[in-house]
Amino acid sequence: RNQLYKDLKPRDRIVKIITDHIVPELGDYGFKFVKSRMQLERNLGDFKQIIWFRTNMKNYKDEVVKFAIHLRVDNNLFPTIRDSFQYISTFSYHNGKQESTFIAESAEYIDEWENHLMNYWYSLHLDDNQQIVDSILKNIRQTTKTYLDVNSDFEQSLEYRINKFKDLEYFAPLWIPDILILSDHLGKTEKTNDILQSYESWKKTEDGILSIKEGAEIFNTIEKIKNMLQ
Repeated sequence: RNQLYKDLKPRDRIVKIITDHIVPELGDYGFKFVKSRMQLERNLGDFKQIIWFRTNMKNYKDEVVKFAIHLRVDNNLFPTIRDSFQYISTFSYHNGKQESTFIAESAEYIDEWENHLMNYWYSLHLDDNQQIVDSILKNIRQTTKTYLDVNSDFEQSLEYRINKFKDLEYFAPLWIPDILILSDHLGKTEKTNDILQSYESWKKTEDGILSIKEGAEIFNTIEKIKNMLQ
């Protein structure tokens, strides 16, 4: 196994790999590494694209050196639109802040991010480090186009969210509020109605009845936004 910078402390080792092996290979993309936030960042119009390297709290010497990757897009306008619906979407898990985060997901839940080495955490102490670097570079190049760029445009992001919502093997109500709010902002009434129809149909299923009975706050949120759209 190729083990890079084993003599460094875990966080320093991860930083060294990012600055020496990842950032130089992404020169054409214009990402800058912000060490204090452990993020690659670049601006695209009114959007900020972010790739966060989340370090594991249990990292220790060269015995445990793990990190995960989250992708996020920030935008200062959309949270104010959310506010008009009295909706606060939390993205703290993705190192984001409510006041600016537009969308965020961990890499393992992004379909285009392919990696047989990763089960959420990348493990520098277990796997070949150069293979990890090569895999990350390949996936950043791919998902910059298919996730970060797509979600740096309101209309394209709406299509992305709707397709993701419909393609999931389970019903995912957490996607609905932002889809409804974004559809309304763009004047896409037919898309709003389509999502609401899917939601109303699901509510009548055994799974829907049981889920709503359990009383998760997301259902109150959807009902509130639905009423405000009428």
